[in-house]
Amino acid sequence: MRGKGLRKSVLIIVIVIVLSIITWQLLQHQTSAEPLNEEAVKKIVNDLYQGEIQEVNLKEQVYNVSIKTETGSYDIMIDRNSSKILNILQTQVVELKNKDPLKEKGTAHTIITKEEARTIALEKVKGNVEDIDFEEEDDGPSYYTVEVERTDGMEATIQINAITGEIITISWDE
Repeated sequence: MRGKGLRKSVLIIVIVIVLSIITWQLLQHQTSAEPLNEEAVKKIVNDLYQGEIQEVNLKEQVYNVSIKTETGSYDIMIDRNSSKILNILQTQVVELKNKDPLKEKGTAHTIITKEEARTIALEKVKGNVEDIDFEEEDDGPSYYTVEVERTDGMEATIQINAITGEIITISWDE
């Protein structure tokens, strides 16, 4: 009888170990994200920015996406493994045809409103505006700093020229 009880105990221990290994493997597979492919990168860029994707390149686990929008051309760098946007660089500026940023020569400049700065920022980065500050420089152009938080937790700080409405820079934080 004692041998039968020992076999049962060993069998139960083996079953528990096998089930534990199977569960661990399943959890590992579910929690490890697949690296982005080119189509997924295009979808991310199209969801965030309206424009025409010109080119997509992968180098050292970073996708470089060139996109052309109504305000210019941009290079967007996206980490293949984490899908985070690493950098956005404006490579070409397109002048807005319906906006005359300067009045006649020699007169005061027209400054865009905070609401216009908010609209411009949200056209570039979809999310919730956390803060808008007006910065006046003695030796350079005045600008708005608009902080936008996306639903994925990434936060963009966008500098917008207060006269032209042109985006100067976009920087990203987690």
